[in-house]
Amino acid sequence: MKISLVAMIIILCTQFIYAQGNQEPKKTKTDYLQNYLLFLPADYNKDLRPWPLMIFLHGSGERGDDISLVKTHGPPKIVEQDKNFPFMLVSPQCPANRWWNPGELKLLIDEVCHHHRVDPQRIYLTGLSMGGYGTWEMAMHYPELFAAVAPICGGGDPDNACRLKNIPVWAFHGGEDHVVLPKKSEEMVEAVKACGGAVKYTLYPEAGHDSWTETYDNPDLYQWFLSLQKSSRWDKDFEKFEKEDATRAPLPGGVVFTGSSSIKKWKTLSKDFPRLKLINRGLEGSQIGDLVRYHLKVMVQYQPKTLVIYSGENDIDSGKSPREVSRDFITLFGIVRDYLPETRIVFISIKPSPARKEKIEEIQKANLAISEFLAKQDNAYFVDVFNAMLDKDGSPKTDLFAEDKGQINEQGYKLWKKMLKPYLE
Repeated sequence: MKISLVAMIIILCTQFIYAQGNQEPKKTKTDYLQNYLLFLPADYNKDLRPWPLMIFLHGSGERGDDISLVKTHGPPKIVEQDKNFPFMLVSPQCPANRWWNPGELKLLIDEVCHHHRVDPQRIYLTGLSMGGYGTWEMAMHYPELFAAVAPICGGGDPDNACRLKNIPVWAFHGGEDHVVLPKKSEEMVEAVKACGGAVKYTLYPEAGHDSWTETYDNPDLYQWFLSLQKSSRWDKDFEKFEKEDATRAPLPGGVVFTGSSSIKKWKTLSKDFPRLKLINRGLEGSQIGDLVRYHLKVMVQYQPKTLVIYSGENDIDSGKSPREVSRDFITLFGIVRDYLPETRIVFISIKPSPARKEKIEEIQKANLAISEFLAKQDNAYFVDVFNAMLDKDGSPKTDLFAEDKGQINEQGYKLWKKMLKPYLE
């Protein structure tokens, strides 16, 4: 995507200016993993593209509160010399006398993803010894998170190995390792294979416990990581967006519409607001959490003056509670505010479709929680289409909906246009 001079100035003036090519000690907001090292590639601030993220888990000898110990082995050691390392690198430090905790690691990854330009489809995990065990365990807890994992001289629970059947795995071990026996890796490798998983195994016949030095010195490992990315149900949409942006890059200061199918299927959007520099980045079937995950691809990179969001309906339909929906929205709002502090945020309330009539009470509660939150924010607005789409007896107006009773029709979009116009023009 081409970035204009104005956009570049915006980038360079934001709070997201980090020391490029340096590895800096950081502290998390979690109670358990307080310390971590963050490395950003030399070209991180060159443009707004998202970056692949590597998570490195150290061994037992680097535990404690001296963050410099984490640089002893592996990628944190490498990036001290190689400022062109092609990944963002996060290297947490496990507290003394503790073990890697998947839940706390997930919170750390979420925190990093919310505040840095991470490509959610290219998150990689690796670790050695205790960190090798942590890599196996973390991947089995959150298989949907990682594009590929590389555990070194570790082991895991073969009974849960089928959770890894959809994640590329490359395991490493030393044939003369008497600290963690090679069979620990081999048990996991065979268990993943038995489930049909894509797993590679490299055994260094003469290596002892230190099988990590040769592994991390091998450029093939990093090429293997970069050749893999997590698939998404919206890959075709993202490809389409990239082609559109390459043909005609949207200028900062426009209006971005994003959200679920009600946005995606708004075919007359540009005609309805002809004077606006407007783009549609709706993702059919998406939930608020998906907008959180893909915030760079569907909103942040465009630096809009106004951001219009419609989401939450699929969340309720999937069984999420109104509290969960509002919590996810608050997370999304915080991310947008961090990146785009001056952007006007307009949320279209969750609509009361006839197809989800039994969910109306939950939808009302979610709308109320979100509207109360937005009422306390600056430059943020809640557009209440919910009540406008109900008839006198409190039922959804069927004349505003298509035959499937879920998607709104032309009349429904005319109503939305009328209600949104004061916030856009």
